[in-house]
Amino acid sequence: MRLFIAFPVPETVRRLTIEACQLGQKKYPLLLARWIQPHNVHVSLEFLGSLHKKQVQTVREILIYLTKKVPLFLFNTLGLVSFPNVYNHLGS
Repeated sequence: MRLFIAFPVPETVRRLTIEACQLGQKKYPLLLARWIQPHNVHVSLEFLGSLHKKQVQTVREILIYLTKKVPLFLFNTLGLVSFPNVYNHLGS
């Protein structure tokens, strides 16, 4: 299973992200990309790669423990990125 650590975003950020994706689809219609679905908008903290089921459970337990230890925090977004980077494919 491919696993990454992420958290959901507020609805306003989700809406703005979807609008940006829609603009990207119009601007680059020939770009071979899988555009994100609204229910998948998130902030990725770390991509862990492919893990076995037992490893996934261990990561889950560690994250549950850590979320009880880390205080609530706020963050600001400065923009959007794509994976892989869309600009690398456009020659910019």
